[in-house]
Amino acid sequence: MPEIAGRFRHIVLGAGGIGSATAYWLSDKGAQSVLCLEQYDLGHELGASMDFSRIIRHAYHSSFYTNLTQASYDTWSLIEERTGLPLVTKTGGVDVGRPKHVEPYAPALTEAGHEFEMMDSAELMRRWPQWHVKDDDIAVYQKDSGILDIRKASYGHLALGRANGVTYVDRTPVTAITEYPDRVEVTTDAGIFVGETLSVCSGSWSPMLLESMGLRNPIVVSHEQVCYWATQNLLEFAPDRFGIWIYHDEVENYYGFPVFGLPATKAGRDRPHDLIDPANRSWDVREDNLKQVEDFMALRLPDALGPRMFSRACCYDLTPDRHFLVDHVAGSSRIAMFCGAGHAAKFASLMGRIMADLALDGGTEYPIEPFAWNRPAIVDPDFVPTLAIAEGSLTPHGM
Repeated sequence: MPEIAGRFRHIVLGAGGIGSATAYWLSDKGAQSVLCLEQYDLGHELGASMDFSRIIRHAYHSSFYTNLTQASYDTWSLIEERTGLPLVTKTGGVDVGRPKHVEPYAPALTEAGHEFEMMDSAELMRRWPQWHVKDDDIAVYQKDSGILDIRKASYGHLALGRANGVTYVDRTPVTAITEYPDRVEVTTDAGIFVGETLSVCSGSWSPMLLESMGLRNPIVVSHEQVCYWATQNLLEFAPDRFGIWIYHDEVENYYGFPVFGLPATKAGRDRPHDLIDPANRSWDVREDNLKQVEDFMALRLPDALGPRMFSRACCYDLTPDRHFLVDHVAGSSRIAMFCGAGHAAKFASLMGRIMADLALDGGTEYPIEPFAWNRPAIVDPDFVPTLAIAEGSLTPHGM
């Protein structure tokens, strides 16, 4: 029988973007005795939170998210004030593509009171001649869109948590989770950690943890990747001249960035094609994926291309409806879980704040009802996934 390695009021699993935020916000709300467990080194690059840039934006196709985006921006502003780190760079941004995919952004933005502009392809290319789009494409522009430095943000949360007394234990994989009426036990090779609450923020490793609790696992994991190109047109794609973008084609979605973090542009494909086993994943870059993105760039943003600087693989943890999961699991009052469905980095600090609310208060003031555990996508084994794997259409979210 493993020995007790430590007793804490609150345990957080995962020290990436969401986990580091959860541990910090627990401590900020006055929680005593907070433990954050990480299976790799702190700051490792094997998860989804260690790159220069993620898109941050108000522009979403659904009010599920537009009703939360201002709170996310406001929360990042607090973290910037408390760390002195510049985390959000506003560049403006466009969602471009087929009208059936772009038009739903207007009512969602309007409902939440976010300013935006709709434009046809001619106006898009007049304002940003870098684009080469179809004549019947349309675009929505939102001035507050921009770039979140998720790597810096994660380190900022870790530093703030340390200052508030959070205990971080890395290189400690979890092998089992057991809930009792009065506690949760987290089993590791280093022993059993006992807590009153558990916040699971484990990203693509969530399926294994759900299975260790004996729960049905609705989450799948896909291999994704991005590439940086050493464009010769640095000024043309500088952040004050060209913003973040998402392109919605008939089936595929692509997203990208101006020059930021490195003297290079960055882009990727946002559609889960390749499901993987997270326990046996590969970090190798898929050449077919990369070629598809480069072919798109050559057609729509040719001047952004240049010699490949490098590519990086990551994973999406995906719910069947591709909406977030943020709730107590299966009616538990002690264990809550977050699943970001491949588009959560922009909300990381806010979601950490909400996870802290769930642990300490049992609920939150933020509107997270659409992301509940008891919705059909999570609990109904016959739910037909609305995300597409290799065929069909995908509700667009972007990175």
